[in-house]
Amino acid sequence: MKSNLGIFLILAISFSFFSLIQTANYSFLCPDSFYHAKIASFLANGKLIKNFPWLPFTILAENYSDHHFLYHLSLVPFFKFLGNVWGIKIATLFFATFFICFFYWFLKKFKIRFPFFWTFLLLTSPSFLTRLNLAKTPSFALIILFLGLYFLFKRNFLLLGIISYLYVLSYNTWPILLISTIIYSFAWAIKKIFDQNLKFDLKILRLFFVKENIYLFLSSFFGVILGHVLNPYFPQNLYFNFVHIVKIGLKNYQNILPVGAEWYPFDPLSLVSSNLFIFTLWVVSIGWFLISLKKSKLPFSGQRTKAITLFILSSLFFLYTIKSRRNIEYFVPLAISFSSFSLNNLLKKFPWKLYLSQFKNLKEFPYNLMSAILGVFVFTIFIYAGNSFLKNVWQEKIKEFSGGWRVNKFKNVSEFLKENTKEGEIIFHSSWDEFPPLFYHNDKNYYIVGLDPTFMYEKNKPLYWIWQNITKGKQKENLSSVIKEIFKSRYVFVRADHEEMKKNLEKDKNFEKIYQDEDGVVYKIKD
Repeated sequence: MKSNLGIFLILAISFSFFSLIQTANYSFLCPDSFYHAKIASFLANGKLIKNFPWLPFTILAENYSDHHFLYHLSLVPFFKFLGNVWGIKIATLFFATFFICFFYWFLKKFKIRFPFFWTFLLLTSPSFLTRLNLAKTPSFALIILFLGLYFLFKRNFLLLGIISYLYVLSYNTWPILLISTIIYSFAWAIKKIFDQNLKFDLKILRLFFVKENIYLFLSSFFGVILGHVLNPYFPQNLYFNFVHIVKIGLKNYQNILPVGAEWYPFDPLSLVSSNLFIFTLWVVSIGWFLISLKKSKLPFSGQRTKAITLFILSSLFFLYTIKSRRNIEYFVPLAISFSSFSLNNLLKKFPWKLYLSQFKNLKEFPYNLMSAILGVFVFTIFIYAGNSFLKNVWQEKIKEFSGGWRVNKFKNVSEFLKENTKEGEIIFHSSWDEFPPLFYHNDKNYYIVGLDPTFMYEKNKPLYWIWQNITKGKQKENLSSVIKEIFKSRYVFVRADHEEMKKNLEKDKNFEKIYQDEDGVVYKIKD
């Protein structure tokens, strides 16, 4: 009964809160949501996009791969019944809520004490809540990752391989699970070393290469290989994945190109202060973990192989989150998972009854009485502070999601271009993040750059800088000839806030303004 109550409460709380976020406004917080909605709508209409002619000046023109394929496929039922916009919003609500409940189930399966408390901590992280509720892949990918970790910890070779295969088809963070199998094997060896008091020398390497560890790695590895080969986008997905994982994910050109905000560093102090409850427990758990790791006979130590794995993973993602703020979506659940595993036996075997019974005997004044008063005071402060914190966090999230990119962003200008241009006409536009809503409303035309500027930069660096200089207003001369001859475009869309570019076009007599609304202006190069 208690188990059912816990899952019911966490379901009710997360579903209610996420519903308020998703219905806060008829908009998307991230422009990439338009792209996901468009690709899923193609699938809903029976069309699998194998080629991507809409961005001819990027690597996607020749090497397109839908690395969110299973995610987009999962959106189809929602789109069929609810339409594109509410379909992706309700799907996001569903996957976000499902992950929260799945996390609770994950902890229960490993007999973690107080799973409701640990799961509820997920809802105290502002940045994590933002990532989880974006109308894109994070919540869907987290479900697959933690399902993979479950089969890894259960040492289920077959299902680990299947999940690794599905992960590749879902999101390009699939290397996390493969790396986790290596870390788990390392953690298993470390546990044996401490259990048997072995010396650190080359001989202990044999512990790492035991048969079961090799099978775990091979299961995940072959799942990854199959995910690339038995893939509707093979072989062009190989180069695409290299660019997306290595050039964008690991290297990232944030010091060269104006990439998305999620790729920029997370200030360490801000990261800690905005996740204070989680960080406090994480640091305490690390301290207890190091003590119990060294003293294996301690009655409060347990599940150390899993704890070591989660400790290494959460530590790596702490550093990686400082590098790129988007990785908060992995750090938070991994840090909470580690804390729960590290402190579990302490919480399970701690003599709670004996400890609490001391407060019953208030005759030994003032010690027990003062301890009881102090305990009530601290508990009251904790509840008050926690309630105040959560109230502010949740209100801020609802306010945040009430803004963003309205669903009809660029709709009118897209309709105008659709009606007044030829099929496949290239539209020269003022920013790479304009592409998703333009593409969503108008797939008749082609565009310059989108999804990430790296895709254009990798294909043709000189061409990228020509486009960048024009859109930033740095190039003022010969605009019509450059746009027409180099980019093969006769139409230019300038977003309303690109004043410098707009001024340059207004001064050039070769351009005529043919459309304008609150979103921007369309110019045509005169014949």
